[in-house]
Amino acid sequence: MKTVSKFLAASTVALVFATGAQAEKYEGVHPLSTERSRSELQTEARAATQNFSAFGDLTAAYVHAPTDKRKRAEVRAEAVNASKDFQAYGDASGMGVM
Repeated sequence: MKTVSKFLAASTVALVFATGAQAEKYEGVHPLSTERSRSELQTEARAATQNFSAFGDLTAAYVHAPTDKRKRAEVRAEAVNASKDFQAYGDASGMGVM
């Protein structure tokens, strides 16, 4: 009886492993579907890389020429004075710990 129960347990475990060890079928990432030939795609890719601009036309909209006629030293001195007068916590800085 002891041998029969061991055999039954071993066969049950083997059956579980046999049914659970089936792998999925890999169907690929994306099916290839194109109407254009490889040479047409290569020509298009070459043209795109020759006219490449990392930011496109967006850079012209955000780049502005400086219009201030002050000298660099004046602007720097103003910035230093402003930083010395700066209070990080505004009006509450003199009140101590809350």
